[in-house]
Amino acid sequence: MENLKKEIEQLKQEKNAVLLAHYYVDDAVQEIADYVGDSYYLAKVALKESKDVICFAGVNFMGESAKILNPDRTVIMPDQKADCPMAHMVDVRNMMILLLSVTLILQQRSKHILMSV
Repeated sequence: MENLKKEIEQLKQEKNAVLLAHYYVDDAVQEIADYVGDSYYLAKVALKESKDVICFAGVNFMGESAKILNPDRTVIMPDQKADCPMAHMVDVRNMMILLLSVTLILQQRSKHILMSV
């Protein structure tokens, strides 16, 4: 394991790369990461970091965010298939119920505002 860590550190220096790791990735990855945190924190770090290459150990949207914020830098993802289970928790039916509820609330507020003018 120590040899692997040394190789990764050497590659980070050679490629002028920074390693960002979401806090839920494996502990071994967090140990070699330059920064560990949630997606919002890591997006802010990516924006301020001056390295040529950003290696993002997280889910796809995190790498996509880093690329949007840093269009001139190379952003790589160690696992292209990394996914967020929370993205699969919302179903269409519940989303429609929520949207209808919000629409009704906004309509009621709108009527209230018009009546008080």
